[in-house]
Amino acid sequence: MSTKFENINDAMDLVGIPGLNESAEVALIEPLELKEIESNLDLVSEDFRVDYELVRQSYHYQQQMILDAAQIALQNAKENDAPRAMEVFSTLMSMWSSTNKELLKMHKEIKEIQKRQEPTEVATVNNTQTNNNIMIGTPADLLREFGSQFDQTIKEQNLIEN
Repeated sequence: MSTKFENINDAMDLVGIPGLNESAEVALIEPLELKEIESNLDLVSEDFRVDYELVRQSYHYQQQMILDAAQIALQNAKENDAPRAMEVFSTLMSMWSSTNKELLKMHKEIKEIQKRQEPTEVATVNNTQTNNNIMIGTPADLLREFGSQFDQTIKEQNLIEN
């Protein structure tokens, strides 16, 4: 029977065993180095556009990753009787809904910022025309024509949300 080692001392030195070689250097994980972001106040709109694109892309990546993980979690929940598996799926769906809300909130905030940046037109013409309308009919006719106060409130809320 032939062995790799000529004598027992060579075996005790642990020479030639992978992973135990003293000449091999261990790769260390480099520490996190934060990089400063350069901002130019003259190019705020460009910074704003770049940040918007980054945040929007991040939200979409996050949604895709959550849905991918949720598919796996749902499959695990179906195959196992463990309540924890369903809880994981439920948590992922909650995170997905939250991300959707944040994405819509971001769009709303962008619209508000754009409205503030747009110059507003000042009305210089004074409109002094008065319209006097008279309706002849019953209160039921009036409700059919204009709706109730409740209907008006719902219409106003829908216009505000959209």
